[in-house]
Formats: sequence, structure tokens, C-alpha cells
Amino acid sequence: MKISVKWLRELCPVQLGDDEIAGRLTMAGLEVEGREMRSVGPGVVAARIASCKKIEGSDHLTVCEVDDGSGVHQVVCGAPNAAADTVVPFARPGAKLPNGMEIRRAKLRGVESEGMLCSQRELGLSDDHSGLMILPRETRAGAPMDEVLGFPDTIFEVNVTPNRSDALSHLGIARELSALTGVPVRAPAAKAAGSGKLPARVDVEDAARCPRYVARVIEGVKIGPSPVWVQERLRACGVRPISNVVDASNLALLELGHPLHAFDLEKLAGNRIVVRRAREGEPLTTLDGKERKLAADDLVIADAEKAVALAGVMGGQTSEVSDSTTRILLESAMFEPAGVRRTARRHALHTEASHRFERGMDEETAARAADQRRGAAAAAGAPQPAIERASCSCFGAPRRGGLGEGSGSLAARDAARARCPRPLDGALVAA
Repeated sequence: MKISVKWLRELCPVQLGDDEIAGRLTMAGLEVEGREMRSVGPGVVAARIASCKKIEGSDHLTVCEVDDGSGVHQVVCGAPNAAADTVVPFARPGAKLPNGMEIRRAKLRGVESEGMLCSQRELGLSDDHSGLMILPRETRAGAPMDEVLGFPDTIFEVNVTPNRSDALSHLGIARELSALTGVPVRAPAAKAAGSGKLPARVDVEDAARCPRYVARVIEGVKIGPSPVWVQERLRACGVRPISNVVDASNLALLELGHPLHAFDLEKLAGNRIVVRRAREGEPLTTLDGKERKLAADDLVIADAEKAVALAGVMGGQTSEVSDSTTRILLESAMFEPAGVRRTARRHALHTEASHRFERGMDEETAARAADQRRGAAAAAGAPQPAIERASCSCFGAPRRGGLGEGSGSLAARDAARARCPRPLDGALVAA
């Protein structure tokens, strides 16, 4: 598992070096097997392209006038997306890029070039070199790229053993570090959603395989890209940025360790969620684009007509959040580990969600993770929703001896169960 040390320090502000942190975690049984330094380095800043003109005699080179906050510089660029009034990374002469390239003044096609405009690959962020990395328009010209991206950072590769599902998150590692150092954890505050009638019906037909299901409906959603630092935080942890809504769920997953999934509510037939067993041979096209034939042992999330997700493993294409999405139903659930493990193996699907559900999750975290996603959404640049509603899920049969199920947890769950006696007709209790 990849852990951002910068993020870890935000949760547990220890005054220790990276080597000391790695040593203490390893001696406690959370072996740090490797590390990666993420930094662009000095001399690379955000800059605004003031003008862009084709070089005569070239079919792809342009000469750009670039404002880096300290002056205007002439740069020759071959990227197809170089355009006036865009903000891009600019490597000044003398800068040394992560790939070892040192930037010098040069002359191309007889035109002086005072630096280089950069793609993500040239900055060591990803393999994308299809064009310049485009930064948000509001990015300050002259801002160091390390500042824009939330660098420098160290990424630990931590070997978490199967019995430590509590450590499959930044908060889990922070708690371990707190126990080792005595430095208190600064747990992220979770804000509960407002009450209201849930504009969707939720039925849990297999409560043994799904002992808890929390649903949220968020309206007034506007899909867009996340801030650059959020995208890089996700990439550093091995997660591909997609959009502010999806990135918010993934950010909450990496922080708390509890998987979430967002459905486009308009694509759910009958505005309904049904947690049930699959029908033998039932088709489902998952988010990876593959059509799968399901087995009767698979647990699925379905709408009124069809399966829309493999429970605890991967969502389906038919209910995927897209650029046109305005209402989402957010799922935060608890699924039986053995069932998720069988489904993941049967379909050769190992995901961030299945990795955690297979090892057992704390069902009390389900509601908190849904609450925490609100804070993650703000961090990911998602606008505040016009309406946010929550449902208190129905609970299955009591499970004894699971992670985090002390007497307090059981008492809280039993009290909640008394308030919400499995309303399978969809008359859900508002949280």
C-alpha cells in the first residue's frame, strides 16, 4: 500500500525524519518495503502563455511568449495544445527535471528558446506526454510547481499483513504512529448530512452478505476536474484521477480505508437500489469495459431492472458518473469478506475496494466514511451540493467478534437497529 508521508504528518504531526518513521513502522510490523521521492525541483514554475504563433516552415513548432511572473520569455514549443491564455509548467534555464534533463537556452529553426514548457511525463508525474500539462487558470504565474502540486513528498510502500485491515488507510497508519510516539492523531472532522426523505428506495434482500448499507443522495452536483494537488495526491497513492466527484470518494477511501461508490441516480431504473444475489448467467458490464456473466453466488447492487455493480468489487458502466451527472447516490456499505473474496477471484478482479472488504471492515465506519466524503469533496473542488440527504441503512443479523466490535460498538448498533427495523419497503429513517 502506498502512503504519503506528507499526508501522514497532517494526521499525526510527529517531529521525526522519514527514516525514523519508516524504522518505527517496520519494527511495529508494518514493513516499509520501499520509498519514492516526489518533487519537481527548483526552477520549474507556473507560467501563462501570452501569445502563441506558428514558426514558418514547421508543421508543429510554435513560438510562445511566456509570462512567469518575473518577466516575459520566448519559448519554442512542439506540443499540440500550446495556446494563448493557458497556464502551464515552465522550466527556466538552469532547471534540472526529475528525468535528469538540464534546461538550457537553445535555438530551434533559428529561433531563440529561453526554457521549456513541460508535459506530465517531463515532470515525472505520469507517462502522459500527449501535450503540455494544463494548470487551472487561477494558478499564480511564478508559483513553484512543487507548491502547486503539494510537493515535496515521500511515498512509502507499506506491506500491510492480511490481519491488519485497520491499517489499510492513512488514518490507520497515523494511529499506529501515534501509539508508537505518543503524538495525538488529528482525525479529520466528519460533518453529518442534513435530514430529509431519501428520494430513492433501498432494499437489502441478503442481509447476511450485506449487514449494513448507508445511502446518500446528493443533488446539484457539477462535474469537473479536481485541484492539481488532489490529483497528484491520488496519483502518488496509485489511484487515477477522474473527476471531482469520483476523486472525493477515492480521497475518503485512502484517508479512512472504507470504500465508497457513487451512482448516477438518473441512471438507476426506478430510483431504486436492491442488494441481492445475482441470477445465474446475468450480464454486467463493469467499469473496466468487460461484460461479465455472473454466478448465483455473486452479490450485486441492482436497480429495479438489472445489476449495476458487483458488491464490494467494482461498479458497472450503466450507472457510471459522467460529465452530465447532476444527482448521485453515494453508497457506503459493509459486505461479508468471504463473499467478496469469492467474487473477486471468480472474475479475476482485484480492486482497492475488494482488497479492503476481503479483509473485513468496521461496519461502524460506514456512516462516518459517507460523512467524511463531504470534507473530501470540498478538498477535491466539488461545489457544495444544493441538497444532501442520508438514509440510515437496515442492519443484518448481529456479527460477533468482528473488527472494532467492542461493547460500545455493539450497543450503538443495536440501538440503531431498534430505530431502523429493516425497512425493506424503502421507508428509510433519515440520518
